[in-house]
Amino acid sequence: MRKRIRSYLFCFSLLTMCIFFNGCMRTGPDMILLDQFDYANAIGNAKKQQILMNIVKLRHAEWPVFLEVNQVVAGYNWEQTANAKLSLRRIFEVTENDNAELGYVGRFVERPTITYSPLGGEKFVRNILTPARPDSLLSLIESGWPADKLFQTMVHSVNGKRNRNVMYGTDYPADPEFIRFVNLLKKIHIANAISIRVRQTKGQGKISKLNFRTNLLDSQTRHELDEVKALLGLNPDVDSYRIIWDSISEDPNMIAIQTRSVIQVMVAMALGVEMPTEDIETGVAIDLKSTQEDVDAVDLSPLMQIRSGANAPKDAFVMVRYQDNSFWIDRHDHNSKLSLAYLTLLLTVTESGDVEGPQLTISTN
Repeated sequence: MRKRIRSYLFCFSLLTMCIFFNGCMRTGPDMILLDQFDYANAIGNAKKQQILMNIVKLRHAEWPVFLEVNQVVAGYNWEQTANAKLSLRRIFEVTENDNAELGYVGRFVERPTITYSPLGGEKFVRNILTPARPDSLLSLIESGWPADKLFQTMVHSVNGKRNRNVMYGTDYPADPEFIRFVNLLKKIHIANAISIRVRQTKGQGKISKLNFRTNLLDSQTRHELDEVKALLGLNPDVDSYRIIWDSISEDPNMIAIQTRSVIQVMVAMALGVEMPTEDIETGVAIDLKSTQEDVDAVDLSPLMQIRSGANAPKDAFVMVRYQDNSFWIDRHDHNSKLSLAYLTLLLTVTESGDVEGPQLTISTN
């Protein structure tokens, strides 16, 4: 008898505690910790997949399509209903008519609204078809990104020395001077002997300068710096050169850098797509083979290695499905992962200054 009473009272107390603690939930602040990272990861992963898909489409002679996430509005609704009923005829003498009822109903609803907009018109021309400004790329070198990889990925030519290029299905090899320049630049950058200065002027806009800090170089690397100056036709008596946005410079105190656009970088990366045999045999895609010969220690193999097959491995870094095949980047392929990071950076630096990133608005009522 007493045991049954204690059981009823325990159940009633337990239900009361559940209702109390659920009523004290701080849904809004707690959701920030989850949503800020979850939505950021989701948007980042979607961007990687979109870039990879567009590279694969270019390899199949399809034009890329970019869809931007403009705004995310996440709304949450937490509904709960509880009831409890305990009826005892007597305190110490329980009859069979005594009863207890417990009930609890809860429902959590999430209604995210995501706004997309296709990239087109003037914005598409500016962000995708227009080459990036040299000062934007040089700022990446100053922030610690490898100079050789940035030049290999994002630069078309330096003082007329051309990088490897793909146009209308034809693979044009890089000039030997460009390969040698990239190789020497890597050694000089490792010695921390490169500095970039960008200053704003009233009449000429931004002026960028590339400085070589010769006091940090040993005798061997000094000779290699002299070789760089000779390769580019620079004045050997100075260590500071102005950067101009052009294909060639006749001034020995200037370095002309012709940068690539996003679409040019993606076409170059499309060389690394491992094409399914049936796509080549049926003519769905052209079998492009590199004619590049390694004349130096620098690796000018495809900027990105994209695997293909019926199914991608579960631990792939990024994967997309195109037609009946999977295309992916291996998680252990650091060169391809870095190339994807450079392309993402290029997409970022080519955006206009008045363009805002995706906005996340969370309603937790």
